[in-house]
Amino acid sequence: MLSKILTASLSGVSGELVTVETDITRGLPAYSIVGLAGKSIKEASERIRSAIMNSGASFSTRRVTVNLAPAAGKKHGSHFDLPLALGVLAASGQIAEAGARQRDVAFFGELSLDGKVGRSDGILPLVVCARMNGIREVCVPQENAEEASLVEGMKVYAVEDLWSAACVLSGNGDPFIYISRNSPKDGGSREADAADDYSDIRGQEAAKRALVICAAGGHGIIMTGPPGSGKTMLAKRLPGILPDLSEEERFDVSMIYSVAGLLGEDRPFIERRPFRHVHHDITRAALLGGGIIPMPGELSLAHKGVLFMDEMPQFKSGVTESLREPLEEKKITISRSGSTVTYPADVILVAAANPCPCGHLGDEGAECTCSAAEIARYEKNISPMILDRVDMHIRVPRVRYSDIRDDGKVTSTAEMKAMVMRAREEQEKRYGRAGFTNSMLGPNEIEAYCGLGEECNSLLERAYDTLPLTMRTYHKTIMLARTIADIRGAKDISVPDIAEALQYRGKD
Repeated sequence: MLSKILTASLSGVSGELVTVETDITRGLPAYSIVGLAGKSIKEASERIRSAIMNSGASFSTRRVTVNLAPAAGKKHGSHFDLPLALGVLAASGQIAEAGARQRDVAFFGELSLDGKVGRSDGILPLVVCARMNGIREVCVPQENAEEASLVEGMKVYAVEDLWSAACVLSGNGDPFIYISRNSPKDGGSREADAADDYSDIRGQEAAKRALVICAAGGHGIIMTGPPGSGKTMLAKRLPGILPDLSEEERFDVSMIYSVAGLLGEDRPFIERRPFRHVHHDITRAALLGGGIIPMPGELSLAHKGVLFMDEMPQFKSGVTESLREPLEEKKITISRSGSTVTYPADVILVAAANPCPCGHLGDEGAECTCSAAEIARYEKNISPMILDRVDMHIRVPRVRYSDIRDDGKVTSTAEMKAMVMRAREEQEKRYGRAGFTNSMLGPNEIEAYCGLGEECNSLLERAYDTLPLTMRTYHKTIMLARTIADIRGAKDISVPDIAEALQYRGKD
């Protein structure tokens, strides 16, 4: 007897519908799987045998052949356990009237030896794949139910064990929980508490101004300053002034976290912009993503948020230089034998660095003890190619005692976010695309949207002849000036906008 059960295979954050075809025929007892099944699927035979028998059913003593169609393309994931087990039950006639439901419902879930259905990673993109192929009902583990319910137009059956899933397939009884769509609406009640306020940071008003520009236009930034000047505190508060994630962005980010196995019952979706703080001993694979089955790295986990690289000169040169293409393409492609996976990576790169090994070069409060050769070697640790691609370079000086005791006005997170939102609204009106920022402009778009007057052109000409600007940094200067003008609500770029933008190319 032949049975067909629907499921899907995952490749990055996209999927392909798979039909698990199970045929039981006469012959010596055997269980074989064909169709480019990965190791986790081949190992499933022992799990599903125990799960079926411990659920009170019998495992066929005849020849069982399973085909994963289409046969082309590697398939992997423990979520194949449930459809494989249901295929055996249906083909052996232990599930009554299964045929009518086999074409309507997709099944996902990992089985334990006692027949319980456990949580699986990547459920959200798998459900999306099912919906794109016209499937409107899915059966998932209870622990994945709320995550799966994010997909509009889907009926989600949350099951605890194999027999509950069998009842969904046969249509007999109602042993499942129906989960209605439960998309987040409040901007983040399930996430951790909001980051500390920028009003906690004193004496760094110039750096706050730079971070407003960074957030308003989506520009990357490198902060250089002595230890204890507040670089890390400034970076960690940046997500608080970024616009809230749109529903589409929440969905896209949650897809990545689902594949990485970072969602759970306590956090079934991502509601706040990610902030990923990477250490300088991180490997290239951990940053970009990798593995035998390519998984997202820190760069993709920071999608639509902030990637913070503290002590950037201490990162291995191969790690930092690997960021060149992803920073420009907003995605990362990982190639393996027979497959290529692409993960999104639209991030704001924020980096912090000391000015020298001891950290006190140019510091008014302490004397630098580094030799000229040590300083030169230290500066070379940051690739010029990366510096060229980061829009803003600022100096964060030591905080003076007078600034600590000053009771004057200190810019807060709310005030900074208001400026950012005003600039983002200007950009949305100009470009007609939500989430499209000035940092994404190409050369032709710069010509179209960033017209300069004669005085602005004259200033830029003198700067280009005097400073070691490249065509890339020339364009970045204009994009920065466009963002500065947007913050003050101006239609045209002015000379002060260009002058301020040039200050943020200080490393040049």
